[in-house]
Amino acid sequence: MSLAGDFFDENEISDVMRVRSAADLWAWVTNGASAPVSGSATAVPCGGNVVYRGQATATHSLSSSLYRLCQQVKGTTVVEADMANTETAIIDAMRAEGLGRLMTDGELLMVLQHHAIPTRLIDVSAAAAEALFFAVDRNDAADGRLFVIDVHAPDPIPLNASQSLPWANAVWGSLRSTSTWSSTVALVDAAPLDPRMRAQQGKFLVGGLNRRLSGRFMWVGGRLIPASEYPEVTSLGINFVKQRRPMSRRNANWPATGWTIRIPAGWKPDLRDRLARLADSIREDTMYPPVTEVKRLALSVARRTLESSR
Repeated sequence: MSLAGDFFDENEISDVMRVRSAADLWAWVTNGASAPVSGSATAVPCGGNVVYRGQATATHSLSSSLYRLCQQVKGTTVVEADMANTETAIIDAMRAEGLGRLMTDGELLMVLQHHAIPTRLIDVSAAAAEALFFAVDRNDAADGRLFVIDVHAPDPIPLNASQSLPWANAVWGSLRSTSTWSSTVALVDAAPLDPRMRAQQGKFLVGGLNRRLSGRFMWVGGRLIPASEYPEVTSLGINFVKQRRPMSRRNANWPATGWTIRIPAGWKPDLRDRLARLADSIREDTMYPPVTEVKRLALSVARRTLESSR
């Protein structure tokens, strides 16, 4: 078991929500992920700045690919400067290869994120059904996990408004940085840049590296997690709770509130089938549109159509 797995196990709301079967979870998702499950008086927020993320392995952290790369290479505590310097180096290298002409740095990051290049962005979906796909689409031997995240900041960060990143030069040095960036979790709500982003109802979360600030505490097994280990659970400052908290009762020390639901491995095939049978089918080919792979098919159809009209 991992630290993240232990933490999320202690804070998941499956029992509170009475999500006890694939059918229960499906009913909640298809109700707009807002109404309580039958027999439960509990619902979590939806709409506005609430987004969803699915992960096929329940023990994995909720962390950006850039943080995971920094941690893997350094093997020691990662600080904001590591993230900022690595991000700048990746952007510069990609531009040198010709990527990103007429794009802002933020737009380039969004494209890179959707093509498996490490960035500080975390993929989320605007709707629960699309996020559920990523929790059940693979790894049938392991439980999956669905996250619901309420971003407290009312306004999304625009990554297409200016050439430089909104957080450029805001992250410096050490764990003692007092930059407001350190206490930020923000939603990136930009127009889709490719068919994949549109199909996934994709958005992104971004923010400063999670660390202990005034009023922020994370516990597991009755033990206070050391500040340096916070990002091992989530690289963003998300306060995971086991009950619904209306906006008036949000913990103001955290920039976001989160809930998580475990999805047992045995539910995955059933939920995949339900997703695939939706009118707007959610399956691998629709969520990862194979644009480059279908070129030959498109040309063949075009030729047959033209030949039949001779």
